[in-house]
Order: sequence, then structure tokens, then C-alpha cells
Amino acid sequence: MNRFIRLFVIGSLLLSLTVASLFAQSTHKLDPSTFDQSAAACTDFYQYVNGGWMKANPIPPAFPSWSLGNILNERNRDLLHEILEAAAKNTAAKREAANKRLATITRVAWMSRRSKPMA
Repeated sequence: MNRFIRLFVIGSLLLSLTVASLFAQSTHKLDPSTFDQSAAACTDFYQYVNGGWMKANPIPPAFPSWSLGNILNERNRDLLHEILEAAAKNTAAKREAANKRLATITRVAWMSRRSKPMA
């Protein structure tokens, strides 16, 4: 029983240290470059805090709103499109190479049968 308690305590300590190190590495910080310095923080705090981001990321005409989630969604869609296009080209190239190999093998087999005398 003593051994079980020791192992439990050691495991708990390791787990807590791991969780603490993960939270210590958090990179969530305020980025002053996204602030709108032209707006007064005391009169329009929303514009002051979000104005720089809104200027850098205007709402596209096709969307009623625009946020970081939309940006990530669009980037993921573009990345998936590129991956699928590359896979389609690769598949087409492989299919063409396989067809050429098959044609060559068929031609060689046909020529080898043709050159043998019939029994």
C-alpha cells in the first residue's frame, strides 16, 4: 500500500509540473500594434482596441461579418484545395506512367509470343 501511495504522489507531481509548464508557455499577449492610436481610449475604447485589426482585415463583400475564425477557415480551405490539387496531379501522373508501363509490358509479351513458332 505504501508503494502505491508513493507512485500516486510522484505521478501527481509530474502531472502538475507538466500542466504548470504548459500554462507558463502560453503566448497570449496584447499586441499594441493592433491598437488604433488615432482613437481616444477614454471616449471609444472599442475602436482604440480593435481599430488596427479592423483596418488590417476589412470585411470582404461576400461576408456579413469577418473574424479570426473566418480567416482561419479561409486559410484551411485554401490549403486543402492546394493539397487536393497536388494529389490529383500526382494521381494523374501515376496513372499515365502505369498505363505506359502496361502498354510496354503488353507489347513485349505480344512480341515474344509472335516470335515463337507455333507448336
